[in-house]
Amino acid sequence: MAIEALLLDPRIFLPSLILLLYFIHCRLTAKRWLPKTIPWIGLRSEFFAKTRACMRDMRHGKEHLAEGYAKYSKHDKPFVAPTTSWWPEVMLPQSSVKWLLSQPDDVIDLHEGVQDALQFGYVSPHDKVLENPFHDDSVRRDLKRNLGVMTPAVFDELKTSVDELWGTDTENWKEIP
Repeated sequence: MAIEALLLDPRIFLPSLILLLYFIHCRLTAKRWLPKTIPWIGLRSEFFAKTRACMRDMRHGKEHLAEGYAKYSKHDKPFVAPTTSWWPEVMLPQSSVKWLLSQPDDVIDLHEGVQDALQFGYVSPHDKVLENPFHDDSVRRDLKRNLGVMTPAVFDELKTSVDELWGTDTENWKEIP
């Protein structure tokens, strides 16, 4: 009875609730170890600014990315985009792609980040793919190393296929089978 009285007392309940919410906020944002020199988009001067930017991303994500592209990517600078997954993403300018692809696997490993973001173990009935990601070796060995050479050919094939299927007439509608 005494514990119930303490918990229902606003002098105890409200500070406890605020402390709990702050603890949850800290847990959700604990892995944000991004350098402070990289600017964020969609950020305002407010309490819990980064957390609130992540929540705003649900409605304004497209505008945030357009803002980041105009302010930073066009000027060859990276920026941080808030996401609804609470994992902000660093958007690199196009000039950094070759550098990114040249990094060894022990420096940049996509596997763990993708597993965490997609929660693959919970959404796939075939969790053996996580234990033996056979496709990773193929992408790492064949695609990543030759991406610069393969990109023009892949682009040409995609353009030819899309033009063949959809056509190039911009004035008239065409029904797609």
